[in-house]
Amino acid sequence: MRKRKLWSLVILCLLVFGCSMSVFAGTFEETSSGWHYRKDDGNYARSEWVLDQGAY
Repeated sequence: MRKRKLWSLVILCLLVFGCSMSVFAGTFEETSSGWHYRKDDGNYARSEWVLDQGAY
């Protein structure tokens, strides 16, 4: 019984960590006029605050 619980825990951990993925909403790009933040819809952020990795 104890061995079965251990295997269940191992399988659960593998599923939890194996199925997680990162989501990236935008990136910083260097253009001819400097660095700009391109949002996931393709537009550049203008006159707005952007939350990136927990910081504005």
